[in-house]
Amino acid sequence: MRSITLSEFDKRCAALLKEVQRTRTPLLVTLEERPLAAVTPVTERFKAKRLGALRDMVTVRPDLDLVHADTTDDWEMLR
Repeated sequence: MRSITLSEFDKRCAALLKEVQRTRTPLLVTLEERPLAAVTPVTERFKAKRLGALRDMVTVRPDLDLVHADTTDDWEMLR
């Protein structure tokens, strides 16, 4: 992974982001020789439309609506 200082990144931000996108090579941004941030290319999976992008990645439990916890006693206890 290529490393670059924050001040250099600040000067050439747009060009560096385009380079990461073009070369698909991550870039490490450092501040005082310590890692600050990693710039990575976006995968094709997340380039797709935002609405529905997580479809089939999240599972909703079918019994979730059956969970009706009675919290009345908890509220009474806090009075």
